Amino acid sequence: MRKIATLIGIIGLTLSLTSCVKLDMSLEVNKDSTVSGTMIFALVDSLAEMGDTSKENDSPTDSFVNPTAKGVTVSEYKQGGYTGQKFTLDHVPFSEFGNGEGADSDFKIRRAGNRITVSGFLDLSSGDTGDSGSEWGDALAKSILSSADLRISIKFPAKVVASTGEISEDRHSVTWRPRMGEKVDLTTTVEIPSLKVGLLVGAAASLMAIVGGVVFLISRRKKQESNIAFESDSTTS
Repeated sequence: MRKIATLIGIIGLTLSLTSCVKLDMSLEVNKDSTVSGTMIFALVDSLAEMGDTSKENDSPTDSFVNPTAKGVTVSEYKQGGYTGQKFTLDHVPFSEFGNGEGADSDFKIRRAGNRITVSGFLDLSSGDTGDSGSEWGDALAKSILSSADLRISIKFPAKVVASTGEISEDRHSVTWRPRMGEKVDLTTTVEIPSLKVGLLVGAAASLMAIVGGVVFLISRRKKQESNIAFESDSTTS
């Protein structure tokens, strides 16, 4: 009877944990080689109460950015039935992302000339989902992982050349919707138009505007002279 009650409790808890994990990263890469935006990692309240969500390495965002860097604010997140952490970024330098010369899994944003590259992985596969020693425990763990609400979005100041994520229609944003248990490749390449090309285009546009203005003035002057000549001929006759 006790086993049946435990089973009913597990099933009830599983059904109540829809979207029990929330990971929402909304970042914007700025032209000055910095990043702004927010990163949220939280658990549904009923699950957060079972353990300490502040434990080290409890969040998959831990290896993304240096939490003590200038421009990074870490605060408690408690909203919409979720409890966790929120990272607010305000023009944080690229160098504060990843762990310098760390492992390939580290999230890095780098700029070389006119090219911005995002590299690394978001590793969501580290959770133990099959070693609990309990068939029902394993089923519960898998149910929790499959119901996670995960989204990563990065906006860039120029068009995206290539990415493993979903590129927006204007090619300025990339979005990933990973699943728990996966290792997500975040590789993305962005090309910023050359300054020389921009200057040439701007100069050409200015030149065309000047030429157009001169042509307009000459045309207008000729028209005025023609009207004067016509009026003079009319008076003479």
